[in-house]
Amino acid sequence: MAGVHDEQIEPLLLRKGKTENIMIKRISLFKLRRPNSDDLHTAAAALRSMKGAIPALLDIEVGVNFSEADAAYDLVLNMTFKDVASLRQFEQDPFHLSVKKTMIELKENRVVVDYENE
Repeated sequence: MAGVHDEQIEPLLLRKGKTENIMIKRISLFKLRRPNSDDLHTAAAALRSMKGAIPALLDIEVGVNFSEADAAYDLVLNMTFKDVASLRQFEQDPFHLSVKKTMIELKENRVVVDYENE
């Protein structure tokens, strides 16, 4: 069911006993309160600053939207983790928490999807 989150839910492939070559992806979309060039630059720079600064984070992509669609969000953050434990470490990392604080100040809304990627 959409919107339901249970901390005990394990990814499907892990439940099936498959553990090799599984990566965890997190995609976050951000809608900023004021999507002007200064706030877009500040938000994108904050997100990009995590690259190489957080050991649990294997890869990161940050994109600034150019679509004019009504449903469009302003920024996308695409991250890769070795496993669920690495994602949980990332969530508690002090550097990530400082970036999160910046994003909370700038964002109007955020949507996120965590999924397995073979």
